[in-house]
Amino acid sequence: MKSNALLSPTEISDLRLQAQQLLGSENPAHKLDSRDAGWLPTSANGSGMDYAESRAYQQGDDPRSINWRLSARSTETYVKTYHMEARPSVCVVLDQRRTMVFGTKTRLKISQALRLAIIIASIAEQQRLTFNVVLMNKEVNWLGEQSLASFLQIANNAELPDEIVSQPTLETPFNQHSQQLDSYFTRYLDRGSLVYLISDFMDLSSTANAINNLAQLQQNYSVQALHIIDQAEQSLSQTKSKIKAQTSSVCLQDMKSKATLSLKGDNQKEDLQDIADKHFATVKHTILKSGVTYSAIFAHENTVYSHINFASGH
Repeated sequence: MKSNALLSPTEISDLRLQAQQLLGSENPAHKLDSRDAGWLPTSANGSGMDYAESRAYQQGDDPRSINWRLSARSTETYVKTYHMEARPSVCVVLDQRRTMVFGTKTRLKISQALRLAIIIASIAEQQRLTFNVVLMNKEVNWLGEQSLASFLQIANNAELPDEIVSQPTLETPFNQHSQQLDSYFTRYLDRGSLVYLISDFMDLSSTANAINNLAQLQQNYSVQALHIIDQAEQSLSQTKSKIKAQTSSVCLQDMKSKATLSLKGDNQKEDLQDIADKHFATVKHTILKSGVTYSAIFAHENTVYSHINFASGH
């Protein structure tokens, strides 16, 4: 095993420029529990721009907050209250498991995932937001609050195998990881924080349990799933032509069940495409059914900032 920098300094500089393109995008629907002053509406009442309700006047209330129209129709004096505004916390969940170490055009999936994470981290830095990091390997590794520099030092030097194995193993299923994520978020993240799941979701199942795990995250946070796909995984039109002439069959291994799929004959290309179509449709359906925002990004795409939903100030 050797340590390799996934991205060059030039690539990182370009990504920081892309991050500037996201400033001014839409605000998330969730209200924050955080009390730190900022620009997003919170569940707490206080000074802000978003009207919450009117209540009876209490000694010490600012006279400028009196709801004169409502008070004129009542025997009591009422004041307007507003949702306090706060800065959101940001959390990136970066999948670094073995299936992410794959790429057939321009870069590996793990490199594209890091590129997206750098854009998010750059925006958090520019807007002085708390940026948290979770790395998914054999276990869920909560790194907590990170600066962009400290994040790069950790994530840009991934341990890549000297030789890519033909059938990588997923040590821990994504569904199991998502349960651990909810536990960490409950302890360390304010409700309403922005959460980005960056993965190839290779082993995400369509079970009710998987959907419920993601739905639980979405209930408490503004979650976006950024689905990293290599072109060869989705579009298999060239697969048959790349098979060596002496090869009469193709064997695939199901990453979830470990079953071996043997494809023979003239319909190999069509069979492979059908498997790919069903897999990606299942991943998208599972994520969307949970209520999580979904975006698919090819590993070879250069400009990726448009795929990211990010809240900014007024």
